[in-house]
Amino acid sequence: MKLAAVVITFAALVGAQEVVTLPVGAPRPGALEYRPVIEAPKPQAQVRPNAAQLVELTGDRERLESTLPKVLKEAKTKMQSRFPNIDGAFADEWERRMAARIKVDDILNIAGTVYEKHFSNEEIMQLTDAMNSSKAGKPVKVSASLQQKMTNEMPAMMGEIAGATTEFTSRLGGEVGREIEREHPEYVRKDPKLIPR
Repeated sequence: MKLAAVVITFAALVGAQEVVTLPVGAPRPGALEYRPVIEAPKPQAQVRPNAAQLVELTGDRERLESTLPKVLKEAKTKMQSRFPNIDGAFADEWERRMAARIKVDDILNIAGTVYEKHFSNEEIMQLTDAMNSSKAGKPVKVSASLQQKMTNEMPAMMGEIAGATTEFTSRLGGEVGREIEREHPEYVRKDPKLIPR
């Protein structure tokens, strides 16, 4: 489950500013077949309490809270290197607004939604009990079938969490960028044309 934090952090960094340049008029490969793996929850969406408790027990909240500022700084640096015609003030403002708007709870809700998709409420409760036992130094009791299901489901779950987090952070990063450009058009130099490297 610690891998989830690494995957989420990487997805947020890469997804926030990854740009693919295609020739004008060329369709994006696979665009017609694309369907989101999981719908990213709205910021107000709440997962069931048991899934939220399980996600809290993983320690992902603390990891995300400590790594998010670094991830945003790296995303800002990547944006500046890919788009050299953007004024440094744009990148600074983007980082500041993203830090204010991105909520760890939104990302944890994505993980909780994925757990709910792959496990029944009873299984989530068993996993929660196992995490609580482990944290208390007690023997962990999880059925062999649930252990096997965890092993089988975890790769798909990590992919879904990474995909939904990338989609969520990309959408938010784009909204913030467009908002800054509307408010401060001077931050985006129009001559020469804004072309990514």
